[in-house]
Amino acid sequence: MENFTGNKYKLFRNYMSNELGITRDDIMAWTKQSIAEQVTKAIHGFDINVMVESEVRKHLANWTFRSDTITKSVERMLRDKYTLNLEVKE
Repeated sequence: MENFTGNKYKLFRNYMSNELGITRDDIMAWTKQSIAEQVTKAIHGFDINVMVESEVRKHLANWTFRSDTITKSVERMLRDKYTLNLEVKE
């Protein structure tokens, strides 16, 4: 495939500008509009619950599934974040 340089580029640019009336600003505006539309589509298709579930499953798959390991990990996370006060019922 031949590089798109030199005379061919100038002919194409002149055709776009003179015959079609397309300017650099037009191309930039179309590009920005297209990017905005694609971002909007991506955001509307985004489901945080699906992402969180996927991440949790991925990380759990890396753990050794021994109940004592999971219990100790949960205990450690809770102990680091919370203080519990227990009262004895009579």
